[in-house]
Amino acid sequence: VEAGPFFASLGDQGDPRLITDLVKQDLERANPHDFAQKVLFNLPPPRIQAYLSNDYNQVKARVLDFATRLVARLGFQSVETKIMLLDELSTLRFLAMFLGLIVSLIVVCLSSLL
Repeated sequence: VEAGPFFASLGDQGDPRLITDLVKQDLERANPHDFAQKVLFNLPPPRIQAYLSNDYNQVKARVLDFATRLVARLGFQSVETKIMLLDELSTLRFLAMFLGLIVSLIVVCLSSLL
């Protein structure tokens, strides 16, 4: 979540019981980059379960489902979300498929020798 849009939307879309006029003024004057460049959220424990599937599309669906529910519950539809881990997994999925193919070919070749 980018800090600038996140702070800007806090005053308008935050919980009205917590966001008073004074808090809105402070949020408007505050430079979010003085506090943090990004706001990061983790999957709830056990996190590893969401990533154990060999199918990238299943992993992507689980992570996107969590991110969508998180953003909706926070009430910040106008923030930019970026899931960096999915970007990394996307590039590695082709390497994993290629290595799986190589291992399968080796097993077939060795089994044909017997």
